[in-house]
Amino acid sequence: MRVGLFIPCYMDAFEPEVGVATLELLERLGCTVEYPVDQTCCGQPRPWSTVHKPQDLADVDVAVVRAVLGVAESGSVLFTEAELKVNTLAYLAQHLVVLLDESAIVSGLQEAYLHPLFRTARYAVFHTGPSATADIEGVLIHGAQGVRSLTVIVDG
Repeated sequence: MRVGLFIPCYMDAFEPEVGVATLELLERLGCTVEYPVDQTCCGQPRPWSTVHKPQDLADVDVAVVRAVLGVAESGSVLFTEAELKVNTLAYLAQHLVVLLDESAIVSGLQEAYLHPLFRTARYAVFHTGPSATADIEGVLIHGAQGVRSLTVIVDG
């Protein structure tokens, strides 16, 4: 399984052991992990990175990212361009593993929309897990749009 691992610069600076532990766990599970060694805070793909355009993520099975906050009432997590690095990562990966600090969980969407990033980020997006669709005959398809699974790991 191919996994794209993107760790924000603040994580690398303040809690590097979390990134190392994530990498070690994925490798023990037999995953091939791709991580741009010279990834920078701005999150733009570097010329020597294996990820140059959104299409480069088309066959990523699992993506591991940190969310800005979580919403208890809906199970949603919030990302901005700073967390996703390549904007399509959270949409093209088959499975999304989200790291979330326990102190970043708010009770409802009204409280979430008060977060200062809604005034400063270029974009912000809530993810609430895989979608599903059904046709007139009742055939249910999970993961019809976006990821097939979203797993949140709460830490702190």
